[in-house]
Amino acid sequence: MDQGEVIQHLVNDDILSGLRPEDFTCLEGNCRERVFEDGALIVEEGTTAGSVYVIVEGEAARDGAGEAVATAVEGDVQGSLIGLTALSGIDRWGGSLRARGRVRAIEIPLEDMKQMLQDNPGASYVLMKRVATKLHKRL
Repeated sequence: MDQGEVIQHLVNDDILSGLRPEDFTCLEGNCRERVFEDGALIVEEGTTAGSVYVIVEGEAARDGAGEAVATAVEGDVQGSLIGLTALSGIDRWGGSLRARGRVRAIEIPLEDMKQMLQDNPGASYVLMKRVATKLHKRL
C-alpha cells in the first residue's frame, strides 16, 4: 500500500473522517501496513499501547466476545480505528483483540499520532468532537 492509499484510508475512517488529507502529511512514511492472519493477536491486554490501528480489511474482535469491535470491507476505503484510549493517555491496552479471518490494518506509531494532534489543534478538536458524538450514540 503506497502512502497515498494510506492517507485515503485515514481520511475516510469513521472517526478520522473530519480531518483533511493535509492533516496527515506528518505521518507519511511512518505508517505501515500490517496483515494479521485468522486468530492472530492484534493487541494484547495489559501491554503498552505503542500504536493505533485502522482496520482496512477484515474484522477484529475482543477475546471472548462474540461481536466485532472493528470491521472494514475489502475495497471500501472506510476503516475502523483501534486505540483511541491510547491517545487520551491510557498507555495500556484494556483488552485483547484478535483477527477474525485475515485482517489488513494500517499501523500508526502512537507518538507520531499524538504529535500530529499536538501540532494541529484544529485536527484535535475535530477528532475529539467525532469521538464524543460516537460515544453519545452508544449511550
